[in-house]
Amino acid sequence: MKKLILLFSLLSLFANAQMTTNQMTSLLLKTGDSIPDVTLQTMAGKPFALKTDLKNQPAIFIFYRANWCPYCNEHLSDLQDYEKQFIQLGYKIIAISTEATDQLPVTKSKTFVKYTLLSDEKREAIKAFGVENGPIAVPSVFIMDKNGIIRFVHSNPDYKTRLSGAEVLEYAKQAAN
Repeated sequence: MKKLILLFSLLSLFANAQMTTNQMTSLLLKTGDSIPDVTLQTMAGKPFALKTDLKNQPAIFIFYRANWCPYCNEHLSDLQDYEKQFIQLGYKIIAISTEATDQLPVTKSKTFVKYTLLSDEKREAIKAFGVENGPIAVPSVFIMDKNGIIRFVHSNPDYKTRLSGAEVLEYAKQAAN
């Protein structure tokens, strides 16, 4: 009887976890959606409004967990290797996490990125984009055209699964056409 109760409990736990994943997927912004009108903070603590500050500029949004995540640091560094190519295509790279603004310089020093890092400490962007996973973001990539429309989405709750910089570049090229 105890084994049956344990089995039922485990099945119940799995069903609840699956429901959470399905709920997260249903909240995720999709290709064709407009980017949300949210304001984040720069390293200097200045506001950065996505819709206003990126008006008429295509952008690549990278949501990452935090600078304590080695997978995030590797991913951010890998994207840095392709920054010139993204710029040649007209894109601005924006990396977003729930880190406080005083942690963004730590991320920059660990990853050597030159592109923009933004703090979403209030979790407005991760909620609006549908990549919220508790207090941190699900690692995700969104490619937006110059009109503020999302042209590509990749989001995976498995924090170890990331697109390479080369893959993001290929999707950015496709979205630019």
